[in-house]
Amino acid sequence: MNLKKCWVKQLLILISIFYMIPISHSNVPKGDEIILSKFRDKNLSSRSIAQIKELISENPQKGVKKLVEVMKSSQYPDRSRWLATILLGKTMGRKSSNFIAKFASHPDWILRAASLKTLLSLEIRSMSKVYVKALQDTSLIVRDHALDSIRYLKIKKNSSDVFNMLFDKKNYFKTKKGFKRSRIIGKVIKTLGELDYVKAVPLFEKMRRKEKYKDIFVDLNYALNLLRSE
Repeated sequence: MNLKKCWVKQLLILISIFYMIPISHSNVPKGDEIILSKFRDKNLSSRSIAQIKELISENPQKGVKKLVEVMKSSQYPDRSRWLATILLGKTMGRKSSNFIAKFASHPDWILRAASLKTLLSLEIRSMSKVYVKALQDTSLIVRDHALDSIRYLKIKKNSSDVFNMLFDKKNYFKTKKGFKRSRIIGKVIKTLGELDYVKAVPLFEKMRRKEKYKDIFVDLNYALNLLRSE
């Protein structure tokens, strides 16, 4: 047997042995493992997000477990925990509202904000106590989300709580010349107009006559036009 034939024979033996060895799937990433690996990435790309959504839609039950795991663990980046909260609401719908509402009191502000954002997207009107509590939150972003919830869900019974935001020092910045209004004040004024809170009319008219409120004249005019038409 020449050298070439000998080499071919050895190659065929190796190939036959290779196909006889059973393939192990233990190292092949499963869908839920891929989901977690994507969530660990601090720079989640739109492609990764699309892949996460696809994997969850293929197996919602396992996907939901992984979303909850991400939400609960501080090992994942804030953006990932935010996204997991939003996706949980989209995957489970209103059935997830009670669980998601618990995160409105989470120590991490971004999860409190994500909770409120998701409850609003689900149009949960029965969580007014959650929204009212969030109006007093230490985070301006969380307070802003809570205000959006009451505003867009038209929860008129909480109008007085929104009105009280005008006098909450957390909604103002301290400067050398005193306190300066944050952007949320104008939004509060417009919200009160949309909620038909006529008790605010005397105050708004008084503010409208003073030059120091000129930065929010547009918001005052908007609210007064709505309230006077009632």
